[in-house]
Amino acid sequence: MRRRAFLANGLSAGLGAAALGCAPERTGAAGEAADASHRVVLTAWAKADRNTPHRGLNLLAGAERLNAALAGQGARERVTLRLRTSAARDYASDFETLMRAFAVGKGPDIFIAGHVFAGLLASYRFAAPLDAEIAASAALFDGVAPSLWRAASHEGAVVGAPMDTEVRMLFLNKDMLRRIGKSEGFIDSIGAMIDAGAFTLADLSDLAGEVVRAGAAQYGILHRPDGGAEWLMLMRAHGGEALGADGRLQAAPRILRAMFKSVADNVAKGVTPAHNTAMTWSAINAAFVEERAFIKVHGIWDVRRQIASGMVDDNPESYFRSIAWLNMPPADHGGAPVNFSHPFVYGVSAQTRRRDLAVRLIGHAISPDLNRQAAAHSRMLGVHADARKAQAARWESAAAARLLPHAVFMPSHRKIGQYTEILFRGVESVETGRKSPRAAAEMAMRDFITELGEDFRETA
Repeated sequence: MRRRAFLANGLSAGLGAAALGCAPERTGAAGEAADASHRVVLTAWAKADRNTPHRGLNLLAGAERLNAALAGQGARERVTLRLRTSAARDYASDFETLMRAFAVGKGPDIFIAGHVFAGLLASYRFAAPLDAEIAASAALFDGVAPSLWRAASHEGAVVGAPMDTEVRMLFLNKDMLRRIGKSEGFIDSIGAMIDAGAFTLADLSDLAGEVVRAGAAQYGILHRPDGGAEWLMLMRAHGGEALGADGRLQAAPRILRAMFKSVADNVAKGVTPAHNTAMTWSAINAAFVEERAFIKVHGIWDVRRQIASGMVDDNPESYFRSIAWLNMPPADHGGAPVNFSHPFVYGVSAQTRRRDLAVRLIGHAISPDLNRQAAAHSRMLGVHADARKAQAARWESAAAARLLPHAVFMPSHRKIGQYTEILFRGVESVETGRKSPRAAAEMAMRDFITELGEDFRETA
């Protein structure tokens, strides 16, 4: 891989927090102000995010398009969208603030959240079911991938309109394998072997250990330093399902023991450092782009960072000569590969009086052209199935198509965040050497029962 000087992206600089911080009112059509008695004011809440600014900006564009449509229909109503942006450090913090606002009756008409968070808002009756309004404006939502509607549903009702999605993968540095003498044929076959169930987690761990022992990398495999979907991926790779058919969260002690043993084995082999759970995201990301880490478990949005750092070029031929995208391997030969997706959605407050106009505005905000522009900037995936087939966004969307058949959605359960945090505490205890895999599994089961209560059940 060649390293080059970083060139600031003008779009990124121009559409960051400053652009989102001031939301102009959109009134009337073609510059004509609507009669105040026919003006509908809607509020929206978006996190200021340099990587995904269009999540908020597209709502403003959607309001303009909605007003134009209303004018074309001869309607006197016009919508003014007031967009408030949050400077929260991450989306979990942003959601906590949003949840508190809803709890005291101060929530926005339109909110942006991960599909799991939308389900949580719906469980407290803060988010409205949108099936009727979406059906009434079906043309605006035509082409959205059916699987995304399922992800955006809670207890059988749609509670959000998908705006973008992702895949989570293992990024692998191919150049490190070349340095230790691996053939191009072997390097190019790893992804297919994983997808066929012929290359397991243990096989990947052994390969990473070989890279580290040969001095080609400081770290073999780095993972996230906190709770999140990746721990559900690891559990699923060992045959575990977090959500049962009865809608309750679940876990099996034998699956947890196997999962935590794989973590312990990676530390014992020098593949993952014992302090990985204490590392910052900045340190983990830097280790990969500075070519000190062989594999990093992350999501497709990280491609943006890799390119911006100068690690790789922004074209598929050059990029994929250096980096491989892999599903998480199964624990056993013959098993299925794993990746998780966590779509973001636009939701509507249950207290919004003009739910119909809010949903129409959202429909315009996810118009194919606006959605493609957003995906091109953020490196997330668009939500229109036909757009992905036509490769109408960026090369990442087409490349991700190989991973998508194995993607499952993070369960939309109100306590899934607590669940993944308990898994992470088990990983941390094993990785740092404080507990054995068996003891960590016992601790996790106690925490599941204590903290999740009737929302959890133990399985065999």
